[in-house]
Amino acid sequence: LPEDTNTLDKNDPLYGDLLVAISIYWRNRGDLERAQKYADEAVVAISRMYGENSSRIITALNTRATILHFRGDNEGSVELLKRALVTLRAAYGETPNSARLEQNTGAILAEMGRVDEAIPYLERAVSIASKSMSPDAHTLGFFRAQLGWTLLLKKRYDEAEVLLRLALRTYELGKAKGQPEVRALLACIALERDHNSTVRGEIAAVVEEL
Repeated sequence: LPEDTNTLDKNDPLYGDLLVAISIYWRNRGDLERAQKYADEAVVAISRMYGENSSRIITALNTRATILHFRGDNEGSVELLKRALVTLRAAYGETPNSARLEQNTGAILAEMGRVDEAIPYLERAVSIASKSMSPDAHTLGFFRAQLGWTLLLKKRYDEAEVLLRLALRTYELGKAKGQPEVRALLACIALERDHNSTVRGEIAAVVEEL
């Protein structure tokens, strides 16, 4: 990596992309302040060269959003993700990448307590992933589990159970991690429906597995 980005050619078509790569480099090394500096510069550079609505800006917006989330600015992160989603949908329609952006947006909104707002994003993520990913893809299982958990928060138990069982099946097909957590959520639904000792015993067994 260059010691001083001022030595770079700011008219180079790849200048903004290089700034994104430098931002990710520092983010992965835990220097979030420096990572945000380069992400901010990348957004400005790409906007200047290609326009604010160019598809080239999507990665820069997503990178900046991730850093803001890590730094605790969830509101700022969500706004950037929404902007990236609008641009991505306009340029490419529904793709696995748009599913990930939908998922990230919904997950942060749910974390913020804005569950009703989060659910449509998570539903779109699952819908897109179900059509574009392998049935045993860990990512698909994770998306389903996230939506199931969010529906559980709204006490929409029947819908949550369907999603969680689909997630469990996806994890089993792919021999992936995440099964104990999903079983724990299913046990919580069972407990809400039936408070008898048998269900409590099943929950205890799931807890031991975690």
